[in-house]
Amino acid sequence: EEATIELSKTGAHIFTTLGPKGLYYKCNNHPILHLNAYKPDKVEDETGAGDCFMAILLLELGKLSPEDRTYDKLIEIIKLASASSSFLVEKKGPSGYKSKKEILKRIDSGEEII
Repeated sequence: EEATIELSKTGAHIFTTLGPKGLYYKCNNHPILHLNAYKPDKVEDETGAGDCFMAILLLELGKLSPEDRTYDKLIEIIKLASASSSFLVEKKGPSGYKSKKEILKRIDSGEEII
């Protein structure tokens, strides 16, 4: 948490992923935020979960114009990336990917790891 706050002083958006404990997110003019991870049905293989998170984050950000990249929209994207990763770990290799509809269902279910 302290490192996230310190690094955010650069003005960059800082994401510190904590695996099943979620992540810290900090950006200018906002307090540090802890988001819980989404609960997978099982954990088969954690390899690539962070890569999956970053890929979804960057792909979704790339769809938005700079003026549409609001704090609230970024939080939605972070949740989408986190839920995507929760599916990936359920199967060995890259076969845990799901559709956006299924990912959004996991977010809406509120099944987070507390």
